[in-house]
Amino acid sequence: MTYATLKADIAAWEARTGTSPADVEFQAEIPSFIALAEDAHRFGLKRGGIEIAPQIWVSDMERRAQALGNGTRYLPLPDNILEFERVWLVGNPVVPLTQTSTQSIAQYYNNATTTKRYCVRRGEMEFDYAVGDAVNIEMVYVEAYPRLASDTDTNWLLENCYSAYLFGALYYAEKWNRNDERAASWANDYASAVGGLVSADDQGDISSGQMIVTVARAIG
Repeated sequence: MTYATLKADIAAWEARTGTSPADVEFQAEIPSFIALAEDAHRFGLKRGGIEIAPQIWVSDMERRAQALGNGTRYLPLPDNILEFERVWLVGNPVVPLTQTSTQSIAQYYNNATTTKRYCVRRGEMEFDYAVGDAVNIEMVYVEAYPRLASDTDTNWLLENCYSAYLFGALYYAEKWNRNDERAASWANDYASAVGGLVSADDQGDISSGQMIVTVARAIG
């Protein structure tokens, strides 16, 4: 499956494969429908403030990375991160770090003498105390699948749960069509697809859960 396949299927399922002005207008919006479906993958799908389907989180999305401190309180976030699971300083003993809010971090760094906490702010990790040069920081986090952009693009989710892409995009297509009844139907199908994916992953049916280890990098 590829981005081109998905776009063609959306047009076919909506019977918009023609060359009429209405069909051409619809086809031009298909990339937006797919992008909105990818937002639903990352953040969940809501209708009227009610969650219809949660964000997609499967073990294939789990990553393990290393980074090196640089003597400051800041470190760039890994690319495409959704959330951290665990962060710790490598040493003897290992020092687990606690995630806190951006509002709380200031009260900690005013009194901190060692690094114990971090928050996420503006694309960076911010620590309560400077992480020394060459101190090894390890982290386990959830990485979003890369967004589709070129016709030949694909990713694990498109290959393993095509319906999460198709039904999600069709939901937004019907929102664009202002057909709330059909949109609700696609939302239910999308929720079933996501629920089935997560259930299969929980049972170990679709993913090995193997982490990808990135090369340690100096931040500076």
